[in-house]
Amino acid sequence: MPKVKINDFLKKGEKIKYKKNNKIKSFTFVEILVSFLIMGMIAILTIPPLITKYQKKQTAVKLERAYSIFSNALNIAISVNGAMSTWNIGTTGNQQDAYYFAQKYIFPYVKLSKDCVLNTDGDCEYSYTTMNSNTPVETDDKYIRYILNDGTFITQNVVNPGGNRAGYIRTLIDINGRQKPNKMGKDVFEVGIFVKSTNPAIIGRFVDWGFGETRDQIIIPSGGGCNKNAEGWKCLSLIMLDGWKLSDDYPW
Repeated sequence: MPKVKINDFLKKGEKIKYKKNNKIKSFTFVEILVSFLIMGMIAILTIPPLITKYQKKQTAVKLERAYSIFSNALNIAISVNGAMSTWNIGTTGNQQDAYYFAQKYIFPYVKLSKDCVLNTDGDCEYSYTTMNSNTPVETDDKYIRYILNDGTFITQNVVNPGGNRAGYIRTLIDINGRQKPNKMGKDVFEVGIFVKSTNPAIIGRFVDWGFGETRDQIIIPSGGGCNKNAEGWKCLSLIMLDGWKLSDDYPW
């Protein structure tokens, strides 16, 4: 069979014309600049909310762990030393008494990274701000300090007015140590270890300051409410009430 050439199908004198490939169109500098601006705007709108969501999640996780460590330690201390109502917490503002309490009822049942003893300087110095203020609140020599092995920083002092009034160990929990922001409701949360009280429901318990209150009572914009216009003492209660999470309306 003879070979057929493509030119046999063409008219005489006609040749196949090959079209040169079209050149690829490139972007102008302005078009590239606009693209970067659009990507930047998208990043500005999406990345901060993702960071905030992550920070809130980590705060809840660390706080729940610290609360669990203390609750477990106190439960063991009760089984060893008897009901908390029989414990001696000492005198209001007495640092020695606060340290004695920690030595007897807490230290044996937690893992410590650092025991400051009665030292308040250097790594043991600590101050914080309330939720509605940027003015530091100094924890003076009435407080003891110690650090758990996960980096949680604890400061405590004795509040014991005498008589039938509430007697408790005031406890500040900073979930990321001395790192900033050191702000109530952000990384600092307060609880009380109640040895006595006119409220029987909180005797012998590790109590958050909004204990027994409704959500509306906890988020009030005054006093210790968990609100940007308040001091934030009740923020632990809000997180617990919301299932150990910082909800969308949490005053972050």
